Amino acid sequence: MTVSQIGAAVQRQTKVKGKDRLPAEIRASLPGIAGIYVWPKFRNSPLFCSRPLALCVEQALLRALDEEPLSVIKAGSAVKKALRYVSEKHILKEIRVLLPRQTASGAIVRLATGRQSAIYLSRNWMAKRARVDGGDIALTSIIPADIARLQSGPGNYVRVDHLRLAPEIRGIFDKTVIELADRRQVVLAHFDGPYPVPEDQKWTYIEDDEGELFIGIALPRD
Repeated sequence: MTVSQIGAAVQRQTKVKGKDRLPAEIRASLPGIAGIYVWPKFRNSPLFCSRPLALCVEQALLRALDEEPLSVIKAGSAVKKALRYVSEKHILKEIRVLLPRQTASGAIVRLATGRQSAIYLSRNWMAKRARVDGGDIALTSIIPADIARLQSGPGNYVRVDHLRLAPEIRGIFDKTVIELADRRQVVLAHFDGPYPVPEDQKWTYIEDDEGELFIGIALPRD
């Protein structure tokens, strides 16, 4: 909210005499109150919010990446639509800090498209594409993204077995097998061991949407 918006809200609750007194009080007192964050100026007025600007940019960025892969510039435009009071210059500054951090955490994947350019893919977006697309179509977008995530440096090789065990690729395989089982084209053997199974061991099982695990696959007997 701008100073004038806060002033209008206060005036609806209690009348403050003096045209310039309330804006001056807001500008002087709000920056020192815990839980209130000052954003960059908008039309010569500071902005006040209950959340830090970086957090709001991060949330808007992740929502935008859930919809489609984006370059830095396109990500800035998408976030600008959500945070219309903030200049695109400030948004891009925050995004350039956030993207490497989100990539390092594994939340998104950076796919190099040139020496200095790249697009960023959300894991949620990749998971949705795996559900919507057929296996071969989905893999064409997921394999390059997984290589980008797993490589030790730009252009370095990734071991085939490591790529095959990537969660996104396993997800497509699991989804296909579950669909075959639903159509009674294969039969699955339930996993009877203790739950939960450690994440680093789940690659040995097939998992359905409810989290149930299966340890074996067979063709139906005549």
